[in-house]
Amino acid sequence: IKVALLTTVFGLIVAMILQVFYNLIIAMMDNIVNKMEDASIHFLDVVAAFKAKKKFLLGMIQDEGKRKKLKDYLSENKLSTKKDEDLKKIFKYLNAL
Repeated sequence: IKVALLTTVFGLIVAMILQVFYNLIIAMMDNIVNKMEDASIHFLDVVAAFKAKKKFLLGMIQDEGKRKKLKDYLSENKLSTKKDEDLKKIFKYLNAL
């Protein structure tokens, strides 16, 4: 009986220690998930502002030559920053510059 009680005690001690580490890992994961949610909300806010204003897009581009090329591209192709399909084309063009 003594051996069985000692085994149970040691098993409970190990279980409690592992529970603490488990809770720590879960808390760290929750923190990461919260940061990801905050970043995605911020990203969506930026996209909403981006969709609303063409000037916002042009203001993000530092190089004056690229900005001029993008303005010409937008006017030649009659693209709007409010449409998703047009945004895809705009970003594809920007990546090609």
